Amino acid sequence: MTLLTLIILGFFKCFNFFIESFSALFGLINPGTLNIILPVGISFYTFQSMSYTIDVLQKRIKSHSLIEVALYISFFPQLVAGPIVKAAYFMPQLAENKEKNKKNFTCVIQIFVFGLFKKIVIADHLSVFVDDVFAKPLIFSSV
Repeated sequence: MTLLTLIILGFFKCFNFFIESFSALFGLINPGTLNIILPVGISFYTFQSMSYTIDVLQKRIKSHSLIEVALYISFFPQLVAGPIVKAAYFMPQLAENKEKNKKNFTCVIQIFVFGLFKKIVIADHLSVFVDDVFAKPLIFSSV
């Protein structure tokens, strides 16, 4: 299964490159490349699924339900922040019994509202000054 996912990844990532390089190397008429849109996050999903498969095969973890595996493979915060976290570290956290109470919910709402405030009030107002620096970085000093 792991080999199949690597073949699919290699096809999407490298097919056009190899066709163009092969035709240029041997002076052949380029037969054309595939006009495919690369699936978003294909490398991440491939390596996540490989990590799970390897952990199960090496008996670091037991196999899980399809929903738990799908959650592990597509866990969005990890996709954005990286790096690949092994299933042996992630899956036990799914089994923990998290207490759901008003105090925890209030804490989550406070963190969200504070982050939203920082984005809307602070970051959006500072962007007026920062945009000039990013537009013409050579005319500004590091100070």
